[in-house]
Formats: sequence, structure tokens, C-alpha cells
Amino acid sequence: MSFIEKLNKASFRGFEFSTSSETKGFGNDVRKKKAINGKVLTYEDVGVKETSFNIEATIGGRANFQEMFEEFERLLNVKGEGRLILPHEGEMLAVVTEARRMTTDKKVGTAVYSITFERVDEHTYEGGSSTSYEVQLQASNVNAAAMNEFQSSFIPQVPDFALNAAALEISGFLNNIQSGISSLRNISTPELPMNSAYELTKTIGDFFENITSFEDKVSYTVASPAAATIDNTGALEIAHALSAAAAPNNTSLLNISDASSDSLRAKNTQSSALLMRSLSASAAAIATSFAEFESKQEALGVRDDVLAVLSDVRREAGEMGWSDTYLQIGTLMADVNADINTGIGRLPETININNKTNRSALALAHRLYGDSAANVFAKADDITKRNGVEHPGFLPATELEVLIDV
Repeated sequence: MSFIEKLNKASFRGFEFSTSSETKGFGNDVRKKKAINGKVLTYEDVGVKETSFNIEATIGGRANFQEMFEEFERLLNVKGEGRLILPHEGEMLAVVTEARRMTTDKKVGTAVYSITFERVDEHTYEGGSSTSYEVQLQASNVNAAAMNEFQSSFIPQVPDFALNAAALEISGFLNNIQSGISSLRNISTPELPMNSAYELTKTIGDFFENITSFEDKVSYTVASPAAATIDNTGALEIAHALSAAAAPNNTSLLNISDASSDSLRAKNTQSSALLMRSLSASAAAIATSFAEFESKQEALGVRDDVLAVLSDVRREAGEMGWSDTYLQIGTLMADVNADINTGIGRLPETININNKTNRSALALAHRLYGDSAANVFAKADDITKRNGVEHPGFLPATELEVLIDV
């Protein structure tokens, strides 16, 4: 899809709609003033006009129009910035400041929304660095693309045995993730509404959203957004679990997706597999944006693992004809790479050494880092934690990761 073709499909947070008008003020605001005698006019230039604009968005026209209305309104009500694409404005970050829905008996099943956006040139997200925020924002675009393309390809009108088989496979995939993060997230595998592609997609999407929710709920107003409180406990472990889940040939679901059968069951399974992997991989990217790394080597390892998984999912999306998911994952890969590379300079370097004999962490720290008591105690504690040793008095005779003292 070319850049111009992409712009022709207006969308907000990945939800596509038709536009009938775009209204935007431009130029500078000028105030008219009268002199004291009331006969002479003067003008004061008070700066560039505000960056708000109004559009009319039309959606519906399908059998599930009510579900479409609900989903679009849910996206409009999500607090904070979202990715907006308009034919005459291009791609940008924007905040919804006002929205109204208009319906008419003449066009049943269609709604026109009047939406006022405020363009955001520089976000003020206080929960993390700007590169981390870009990862989180782009991951939501990947999710929206994958969920939309899944709804277009999944066919619920199949015999019960075929739906039950798909439900078992999807539940198995989600159960694997749930068991891998059970010590970090109190989350259960949901019941799957297999008779509705929309409801199924929403249920699965909510599952992954709950996993990667590292922010406390905050009160919010458009004029003065409150900063979210971040609790990134277990973010790195969650990233590892999600990357493993999204890896190829990791579940029976993904193995079945390789079947050559043209049956509806096989096609539904292929679509389900790709949706699972897409959401898992993008969730892993979100988790890495919240993670704190102990060393450059650790950060590079996680970066390479996540990018490898995203690349594999992207390849599969291309083969399945999910063009928007393919494009969005490519952008997410660039954002993940930039985010981790930006933070690498602040991380310490490590090396692996061969500890040839059993000894205490203090003894090894003294041998490696010299006689400074404060430095030895600090480094001994780091060696113990970095290598997951149960007791600092006993380091096994094996390969250990240690900091390079600078």
C-alpha cells in the first residue's frame, strides 16, 4: 500500500471511517481594536490559531453496525493521544476534545460523527521516555490492525465442532500465557464468544491489554491530563513470556495453522493463530518499553529476541494478506529498536567469567574489584542478584555474569 493510498483510508486508533468534511482554522488570530476616539481601527496579531479542527466521520452500513458504533465510541473515549490519519492532513497524534453522534431514519445502520480533535505536536506523557511512549502507541496500532483484519477473515458460521476446535486451541494459547505470568498477573483465561468475530476479538484484546497494564487508573481532563503512576514490576519477565508465546511452532495452534487444507476450519485456525501471535508480540514490545535492564547485554538480548519474533509475525502477516498489520509491525520494530538503543548508553556493561572454584560473592568481588570495602560489598550484592544465587556465601563453580568496573 502506497503512502497516498494509506492516507485515503481515514482512521483513528486503527478504526477506519469515511470522511465527508474536514474543517480547520489556519493563519494567525487577529484582534480588532478601536482607538479612543472610536474612528481609527488597529489590529493586533495574537499568534497562530489553535491546532484544533473538526471532521465528520461516517461509519456503519453493515449488519453489525451497532457493534461498530460501540467500538468506535469506545476508541473516541480512550483518554490521551491517538494516531489519526486524514486524507487532507496526513498522519498525526491527536486528542478528542468533543464528539457527537448523528443518526437519521433515512439511513438506518449508518451514523455520522462530528468530532473535534486537538493536534498534539509534542506529547507530555510523564510515565516514561518519549521513545517508550512511541512503542506503546504503535503497539496499539498493531493491535487495531490485527483485530480488524481478523474480523474480516474469521468466519463464525461453521459447524459447532469446528468452532469448538478453534476455541480449544485459542484457550490453550491463552492458558500458556496465563500460566507463564501467574506469579506476576492475577488474570484468568476468559470465556470465548465464538459465535461473533467482533466479540471474540474484543475478548482476546482485553486479555492482552490487562497483561500489559502497568499504569494505575488516573482522573483525566483534556485541559490538564494527570500523570499516571507506573508500576513496572515484572515487566521484563512478562516480555520474555509473551515473546516465547509468540514464537513460531510454540503451540499446537500454530502447528495446525500450517495445514494445507482449504476448509473453513483451517482458515479460521490460521486467522486465530496470526491474531494470537500478533497481539502477543505487540504486548511483548509494550512490556519491554516499561522494563528496566541491568546491563547493556541484557537490553540487547531482549531487543534481538523481540525483534526476531516481530519479524516472524510480520512475515506471516504478509503471507496471509494482512497488509495493514504487516505495515504496522514494521513501524513497531523500528520503534522498539530506537527505544532500547536510546537507553543502552545509560546501562553498565557486563562480561561472563568462568568461576573455577566454589567461593563466596565477597571473595570473588574482592578478587575482581580491589580492596575498597564499599565497592566490594556493592559488587558482591550485584553478583548475587545478577546470577540468581540463593546465598551470597556460596557461588557455584560455573560461568557467571559480572559488571565491568568503570
